[in-house]
Amino acid sequence: MLNKGMNCLWIVDSKIAVSETFLLQSLSNHREIAEVFALSGAKKPHDALQSVFYSGFAVEKRNFISRLAFRVFRFDFVEWSRKRRARKDLELVVHERLFDYAWIHFGTTAPLVCMVLKSKKIPFFIQVHGADVTARFNNCNYKKEFLLSTESSAGVVCNSEHIRRMLTLAGVKPDKIKIVNNALDMASFVPKDVSKSVNPSLVHFGRLTEKKHPIATLLAFQIVLESYPNARLTFIGDGPLKSELESRIASEELSESVVLLGALTREEAIPIV
Repeated sequence: MLNKGMNCLWIVDSKIAVSETFLLQSLSNHREIAEVFALSGAKKPHDALQSVFYSGFAVEKRNFISRLAFRVFRFDFVEWSRKRRARKDLELVVHERLFDYAWIHFGTTAPLVCMVLKSKKIPFFIQVHGADVTARFNNCNYKKEFLLSTESSAGVVCNSEHIRRMLTLAGVKPDKIKIVNNALDMASFVPKDVSKSVNPSLVHFGRLTEKKHPIATLLAFQIVLESYPNARLTFIGDGPLKSELESRIASEELSESVVLLGALTREEAIPIV
């Protein structure tokens, strides 16, 4: 049970991008009930949040030596190095401060930090997201270590029945899983006093990632254009599929019908929606 006045160690391996509004919301929610020390395993980005400590423990690129070690000895040097750095950084943090609980974002972060939290007897919760239980589970080592992390956790938090089923099928104990649905703040959606455009105007608001599949949205929009040639599609967001999306738009000669605005804050994006 989380009560007001607690001390929280909030951990994530992401740089907390503008488009990761769910992380910003989570941080805000915890600050309503606790004194929060926020630790990111990413390197400090140009648009870093002043309230977050960026240690860089999760950043480690594979080089020739690490690839050779994995191929010959099946030893994942990169993951070993990430864990070593995470343990070192985390031990410094918990040595200087007392925490009532830790909140870990992403299943990929959990194996890096759970051993230190367990040794310090700090209860920890793991909040998983879509990629944690889909594409990531293709890595057998990650899946095994993630499941071990959940056994030591105080709970595993997800936001849908679908992810709960994925977790259960993977081997997470059902009584460990808690669903906390994401909800829209409807008060922030204020209708604009303008007339609708004559032609259909559509907005894709989300990161340009495989699970949100902006390419599928683009293909669907091409079907719309067959009946409504003056329709417009706006993409709000950034991500790994941006270059592919740009190439598709160019190759299909859709630049007059499709606009990419990049990553925007929620405050900037909602009026456009």
